[in-house]
Amino acid sequence: MEDHEYIRDAKAFVKDKGFPMPAKPSTEVPPWPRSVGELTYEELAEHSTIWSGWAGYTRVLLAVASANQVAYESQEGIFRSKEMVKREGDYKTVTALKASIEDSDEMRQYHEKAVQSRVQKKLLRALLETYEKRVEVISRELTRRTKDIEDARRRT
Repeated sequence: MEDHEYIRDAKAFVKDKGFPMPAKPSTEVPPWPRSVGELTYEELAEHSTIWSGWAGYTRVLLAVASANQVAYESQEGIFRSKEMVKREGDYKTVTALKASIEDSDEMRQYHEKAVQSRVQKKLLRALLETYEKRVEVISRELTRRTKDIEDARRRT
């Protein structure tokens, strides 16, 4: 789905302020190991970098989907209000007027884009939670190993 013009403006604003936008990581998502305890320090560091990169990228996509949803829902409301005023005397009942507006091609397009954005948000939120949990697991393993090394040094 194409980003709403507000998103394009926001991205330009962020770029103009000098903030880097996380790009799609160049590394594919690796298979998750059966046990992170079996990974070497280097492998843990690599996994941490990869999963963190995907989490950052997913966070940006989630923000874009959220902003798209807000923008398209706002456009639905604005269109609905304008059409209510414009078509006010054309229908016998308010229900018929509202139904006519909801059935218009333009309204359907706004609604479809808002629904697409909501669905994307749900999927991205699930992916983000997975990626963040994997980073947490790796971090805990690194902390555990560091503590084990420190404990061993104290005993000697």
